Amino acid sequence: MPSLVEHFRAMAFNNLWSNHRLHKACAQLPTQDYFRDRGAFFRSIHGTLNHILLVDRYYVAAVASEHAESGRLDRELYLDLPSLTAAQAVADRQLVSLCEALTPERLEVVTRWTDSNGDTCQDPVHVVLAHLFVHQIHHRGQVHNMLSGTRVRPPQLDEYLLSHDAPLREADLRELRIAQ
Repeated sequence: MPSLVEHFRAMAFNNLWSNHRLHKACAQLPTQDYFRDRGAFFRSIHGTLNHILLVDRYYVAAVASEHAESGRLDRELYLDLPSLTAAQAVADRQLVSLCEALTPERLEVVTRWTDSNGDTCQDPVHVVLAHLFVHQIHHRGQVHNMLSGTRVRPPQLDEYLLSHDAPLREADLRELRIAQ
């Protein structure tokens, strides 16, 4: 039976791959479609992608025992998709590195951070990582749905873990330099 550490490592690579696919699809959008207010939590595709990156940085810093920058969860980090995509790729690689360094003991360490309301929070690393992966999936699903209302076909984001789906992700993994 694989360990929780191995599961988080797989999820970190899945996150990298999913964000790569989603950002590639968004890059096909006309600018006005990308920034259009679609009534989502963070209004537009751009706003939602910014939020994903913001929260990724926030929790990765907390788990790494670094300063987690607090503030409004809807603030705009980058004004355009290419800058946002580059920053998300860096954050995704940081999460992969963090998960590759995990040990069962590290999963039990209690991490502390200050939330957007100024409150002090604390949870074990395994709980924070589980939350982070659920958060990413939740908001990527929103972007996926918003893409459905455009001329760009939303990418499949569930073809990462199963061996049967390996041919469907092969090109992306080569592009990302991820060994299968």
